Amino acid sequence: MTLTSKGFKVGPYRLYSNSIRVEAYTPAQLQHGTGGPPVVAMMMQAQELEQELTGMQTQHCEELEREIIEGIGHKGTGAVVQYIGIKA
Repeated sequence: MTLTSKGFKVGPYRLYSNSIRVEAYTPAQLQHGTGGPPVVAMMMQAQELEQELTGMQTQHCEELEREIIEGIGHKGTGAVVQYIGIKA
């Protein structure tokens, strides 16, 4: 974790104040075809997030399916991981 002029940086994630929130597609998203990159390497899983975000106290970390309504290319059931952490 490093401090920048815009907040803390934890790997590729920005931490504003003392918390971080992430929602990203999981590899299961490829079955839905409702948005996101068609490349597994660009997707995330709960276990990976918790391992990458050391120094954070996990408040919520869950893989789930939810309805995505974010424009024409991102509409329908989506497989996502949600993460909320607080700086430890």
